[in-house]
Amino acid sequence: HFPNKAMPSAGTLPWLQGILCNANNPCFRSPTPGESPGVVGNFNDSIISRLFSDAKKILLYSQNDKNLEGFKELAHALKELQESR
Repeated sequence: HFPNKAMPSAGTLPWLQGILCNANNPCFRSPTPGESPGVVGNFNDSIISRLFSDAKKILLYSQNDKNLEGFKELAHALKELQESR
């Protein structure tokens, strides 16, 4: 049994997750969670899903908050510090 890999028609994120999360193409003795017909997204706890979820939260939060300006100032200060060496 091999882990399921979504087709491109399932959506970009599931397709990329299928490629990245199963890059080593492991083999299992028992059925895998995604082998049922119609099951595409068994990647809910994958690193990529969490990364996109966290990025979405940060982007949505930054629209309503001024902390983004603080991060820009911090990045500018770090750049100046690096250049002063």
